[in-house]
Amino acid sequence: MKRLLVVIAATLLVASCSSTSQDSSATTDPRPSIVVTYSVLGALVDELVGDAALVTVVIPDGQDPHDFEPSAKDIEAINEADLVVSNGLGFEEGLTNALESAAKRGVPHFVVTDHVATRTHEGSTAIDPHVWLSPFTMSEMINDLATVIGETLDVNLDAAADSVVEELTALDERISSQLDELGDCTLVTGHDELGYFADRYGCTSSVRSFQVSRPLRRPALANSPTSRRSSQNITSGRSSPDSALPPMW
Repeated sequence: MKRLLVVIAATLLVASCSSTSQDSSATTDPRPSIVVTYSVLGALVDELVGDAALVTVVIPDGQDPHDFEPSAKDIEAINEADLVVSNGLGFEEGLTNALESAAKRGVPHFVVTDHVATRTHEGSTAIDPHVWLSPFTMSEMINDLATVIGETLDVNLDAAADSVVEELTALDERISSQLDELGDCTLVTGHDELGYFADRYGCTSSVRSFQVSRPLRRPALANSPTSRRSSQNITSGRSSPDSALPPMW
């Protein structure tokens, strides 16, 4: 029997490794500076370098990387970096000018999608930039990334690279095993971003538009029994049969 698997995109890889990366408002630090565009890259770079460099993430979690516009401090951090690491393929569209300007200044730039096997979107010739949603795809670029960072910091990161690849391989195998238990799987998402994941694990990806609607509720009079019960529910954190919304609302 075919089961429907709904995947919330950004949790797949982020859950595999934690990051102590700083945001781009970080104060001065004597260590070499590596600036990355988003948090998944930050987590991987942080795993590689440990305390050998300050890893700064430009795009905060929760911001749309396609639309994010850098602040003056973000641009300053990019221009003063010893190395910039980005996704590429137009994913960080709002950072394009800042990244190009930094490159003209001579800031070294590692583009992840230049070091992995890419795919095109279904029914299109456009290359899919959402590589981080496949741990296997991300593992393809780790050794190259470690080499570039190692040259920048003048350190050997071979052992760290082996460790990160091992973690990503273990995550890849765990996902594969769990999906095998489901049989056929369909990934449902509101944005065409799960192609690498679907290709890797033999899933079908379906892009749909989601709408969340709530029934209109007649506002209760201030002194009515319903109003008093609602006030008590908010205070106690318990819901009542009369409440159409969870207590948190």
